[in-house]
Amino acid sequence: MTCGIWLNPSIIPVARHRWLAPGRSIGEEVREGETLDFGEIAALSDGAEMIGVLKMDVDRLGSILSSGMSPPSISRSATLSDAIDLFFSGWLPRICLSHAESWRNGLPPDDERGDLVENPFYVLYSGGDDLMIIGPWDGVIHLAERIETDFTLYCGENPDITISGGIVVVKPNTPVQISSNLASSALERSKSRGRNRITAFGETVGWEDYREAIRFGEELAQAILAGDVPRTFPHFLLRLDEHDINWVPKLYYVASRRMSLETIEKLNLFDRVTRLKPRGGVTIATSYAILKTRSP
Repeated sequence: MTCGIWLNPSIIPVARHRWLAPGRSIGEEVREGETLDFGEIAALSDGAEMIGVLKMDVDRLGSILSSGMSPPSISRSATLSDAIDLFFSGWLPRICLSHAESWRNGLPPDDERGDLVENPFYVLYSGGDDLMIIGPWDGVIHLAERIETDFTLYCGENPDITISGGIVVVKPNTPVQISSNLASSALERSKSRGRNRITAFGETVGWEDYREAIRFGEELAQAILAGDVPRTFPHFLLRLDEHDINWVPKLYYVASRRMSLETIEKLNLFDRVTRLKPRGGVTIATSYAILKTRSP
């Protein structure tokens, strides 16, 4: 049930002051109050200058409304439907603004991005029981976590009311229709794999595995930037085939040769990889780390 309307003018990336964005020449600066284009949004990312496209919707809401309440009644169904819509049309914009503020506060003091925009996210639509958001790729990756957490709390942690998501990371010049279709395909994959899941970087995982994968990816990226982990190591993890009976010995051998024991223990590397690799989480973690450490 998509409303497809702008909910709040503040949920559009708008320049806070004049600045020279990538692809613009002197005299063509972004003006104060001007809405950013996708290339300018991508420039707000860490590492690779790409955008993330997120789609989410509530699982089996039609079934819940039609037969999931006892005793069933029109008024109960209407109340639940209105409550779900209130989350997407009322609370979702506040989540985006809160997440944007956390993003700005988390930047280094000398990082000019914190003063460029109030909010880096486009809420293309949010209402009924679904949403579509475009923003800096890494911001969207983390925003999905926040939305699922808040939705779960909003529903009183009811295990029967869950939400699924799909994320794609694309170049900023990718046509919106193509990006939207790719995100829709990712969302449908999450639903076809059992719902209450998210698909990112081509892998479908449960929300807890997703959170662990993103934490692992963030720590791996920090270790790479600090020089403690070779930049080639995430690519090795991507190529590591868990169907190979020797994949665990290979992991131990390569990791032990390429980084210190202290770094391995700090990352909790062996435990994380052996748990997450068969479930797809390592692909998400390493893809995140690769993009995060790529030069703009």
